Amino acid sequence: MEKNQLASLIHKKLTGSMHEEDRKKLEDLSRHREEHALAQKFEKTWEKSATYKSNYQPDIDRGWERFKNKMQSESSPTQGTSKVKVRKLSWGWAAAAALALLLGLAWWQMGGNSVNPVAANSYSTGSGEQTSITLEDGTEVVLNQNSELTLTSDLSQDGERVVNLQGEAFFKVQPDTRPFIIYGANVKVEVLGTAFNLRTYEEEAFSAVSVTEGLVQLTDLQKNAGIKLEKGMQGTIYTDGKMTRHKNDANVHAWRTQKLFFRNTSLAEVEKALEKYYNISIEMPDVLLSCNYSGSFDNKPLQTVITTLEASLPIRFYKEQGTYRIEGTGCK
Repeated sequence: MEKNQLASLIHKKLTGSMHEEDRKKLEDLSRHREEHALAQKFEKTWEKSATYKSNYQPDIDRGWERFKNKMQSESSPTQGTSKVKVRKLSWGWAAAAALALLLGLAWWQMGGNSVNPVAANSYSTGSGEQTSITLEDGTEVVLNQNSELTLTSDLSQDGERVVNLQGEAFFKVQPDTRPFIIYGANVKVEVLGTAFNLRTYEEEAFSAVSVTEGLVQLTDLQKNAGIKLEKGMQGTIYTDGKMTRHKNDANVHAWRTQKLFFRNTSLAEVEKALEKYYNISIEMPDVLLSCNYSGSFDNKPLQTVITTLEASLPIRFYKEQGTYRIEGTGCK
């Protein structure tokens, strides 16, 4: 695939300078699955840059070279630089990041140094991907699959440290006198220095924070009301305005640690944990609600977990049309 050509065509499309011949070339390239997905990533990156100037003509080759040099420097970071570690990083994400570098170059070349280029910086993951990030202020972030973290302020400068999250991530916030603020789906999380997990997918009917260290303020942006959470506590805000506060779920960090732990846990809770961790759907009759299970699994495949549960409880798993069904006579 001609990466330079695709980037140049996308730039012309987004700035309204595309001619009919260019449009046909882009259509031909976009017929291929990889190129189509990459074009979408480019456009999404551009949409995040409200200050991108349409009269800027990017030097595509120079931009790609800068991108490659940046990636090489981040693979062996020095003290005081931002470090990024990516698991299963797709080339498409990297290409979108390259476009972001071109946009950043535009700001400075066009004299727009009053605009903070970090506004377009974002980290995203697809299905089955996780990304570990160290931000400029020293805050460590682990981004779960199908998630996106966007920096809306320069974390190395004075003032509030502000980011946006769509999805799920674990934060270990660098202690500082400046607040660290995360905006999610209708919620706001504010801390000074702490560690916690935030789950805030727009398609889900809730946002939840589970605190590992320190104190966290969770606020419902629609009601302008919230709750404070200390170590070991979880707070959940639902889209209907309901708020709950309780002890952390034992498996809230399973997506990050690859460990599942159950201690006399109801089969209903085991079902929920398996659905979330393995991204599957399970159906279970009420007669099995009386069953409890104790045990742990360390990075085990789903079939191993199913076999273990079937050997420990009077149940059987069946798979039909992509959904797992549990059957059994119940537990005494």
